[in-house]
Amino acid sequence: MASKDSSTHRTVALGKAGRRVDRSNSPQTHRYLTRSKGTLQEIDAIEKALALFTFELPDPNEELSAQQCFVPKLTLFPKLPLELRLMVWKLALPRGRLIALRDELYKLFAGNNEGRPPLPISLHVNQESRRETLTYYELFHREEFLSTLVKGSGDRRRPQIRPVCFSPTRDYFHMWQTDDRWGMREFLRVRPDAINRISRLLVKLTSASNSSRLVEQVHETINKFEGLQVILLLQPENSKIKISAKGWEKTKVAFLKNVKEGRPVSDTIKLLPYQRLCKEIWSEN
Repeated sequence: MASKDSSTHRTVALGKAGRRVDRSNSPQTHRYLTRSKGTLQEIDAIEKALALFTFELPDPNEELSAQQCFVPKLTLFPKLPLELRLMVWKLALPRGRLIALRDELYKLFAGNNEGRPPLPISLHVNQESRRETLTYYELFHREEFLSTLVKGSGDRRRPQIRPVCFSPTRDYFHMWQTDDRWGMREFLRVRPDAINRISRLLVKLTSASNSSRLVEQVHETINKFEGLQVILLLQPENSKIKISAKGWEKTKVAFLKNVKEGRPVSDTIKLLPYQRLCKEIWSEN
């Protein structure tokens, strides 16, 4: 039972003997108000983990239908050896996807989940599956980019805004020939280690009028990545880039001329027509 002291305006509680107990200056309250920075970071990490469960909740504005099928509990699965369980979680990961840098950032800032790929289902199962999934995937949360958000953009900590999720080793990082440098600059500022672990890059070419300039522009783009193993150059849908076999070899040499050790070798750079894109990507998953 609680009452309010009119003279001090403090909230007090009645003890068992009817005493009025002031809790405003209790040691528990003081400890709560003076949490260490480490504790606050732990709480923030817990909030992010719990927020993962809200990203895929049904839209409250849509009609819900009753689920008639009941999934039995897998009582034997926890008894499997750890190695087998980890293999199951890995097999449950989605196939390689195309992750567009510019589109993902714009939708993240706008708080728009429409048309964005769902998070891997294994992020929602249990702690073990989540830990294994995060060894392959990176999550970029909206609050990591808060310094660039404009005023009036809404609540900065809306948990329903799905983070950017991509795998540096399984997904293709999709960029344009002359992609906006603001997006790349933001990713490099927030998580340079993740950018440098990206191994697959797809560059969609927008112009073929000047092959030497094309080589220069694409080289500027891929030079920001230090861990590339595969580069796909995608031709425009309605046109083909006319580069002779001899000219194409010169193009590849230009890419490799001044790159650092460990960067792509010539047979990992491919020029593809649009129709072969999906076949090329899926064949590697």
